[in-house]
Amino acid sequence: SRNPPLLLLTATAVATVAAAFGWTLDGHFVGDDFGYAGRYMHYPLAEWPRLFVRGWADGLFGPHVRELRPLHALSFMVDGRLWETNPLGYRVTNLALHAVAATLVGLLAWRVSARDRACALAATVLFALHPVHAEPVTWITARGDLLATAFTLIALLVFMRHRTTPSRGSLLSLGLCQAAALFTKESGIAMILFLATADLAWLRPGPWRARHVWLPYVVCALVLAYMLVASGIIR
Repeated sequence: SRNPPLLLLTATAVATVAAAFGWTLDGHFVGDDFGYAGRYMHYPLAEWPRLFVRGWADGLFGPHVRELRPLHALSFMVDGRLWETNPLGYRVTNLALHAVAATLVGLLAWRVSARDRACALAATVLFALHPVHAEPVTWITARGDLLATAFTLIALLVFMRHRTTPSRGSLLSLGLCQAAALFTKESGIAMILFLATADLAWLRPGPWRARHVWLPYVVCALVLAYMLVASGIIR
């Protein structure tokens, strides 16, 4: 089938994540969770755009560090308004984000393997169960890794589509995904490396002088440059 097995992969991811990490739902807030949950539970929505130029911790745990993570903060704002001081809701969000990321890995594997469902299912399960994800899933504050991973995987899928059908829409989507990953956690800086790896390993887009080949990198580089300037890394 040429249609991605989205429902199958989603169900597999949810079942695997629930089986592997469902026990975390009984947990409470841990460490930094108390600070961030308290800070953003009633954080004014009108103040949220300022987090694109101001550190999201804002001196909460000591010296001011300009970590620009407005989307990370937004996830706490949403959970805070829905669940207030109940950690169950926050932990459900972490599990859901991990399931989303696992599903996206499966979709990516399906595309790369020439639409092999078995490969897609294996990738979904292995990603969901990999022990490196234990901390981001079980520690509420570490959900930034889950969010940034999801945005990066979406960007890779968009990038692959752009390589087959270049369009302004896919370029815009790619730029938005890069911004979303970067403004969730600084690890989003690696996205350009992932795109280059995809090009060199299997996409092979053609002559690099062609505009549609190098333009995605320019879009991502511009977004990255803004983040580096806004965070004070580049002055």
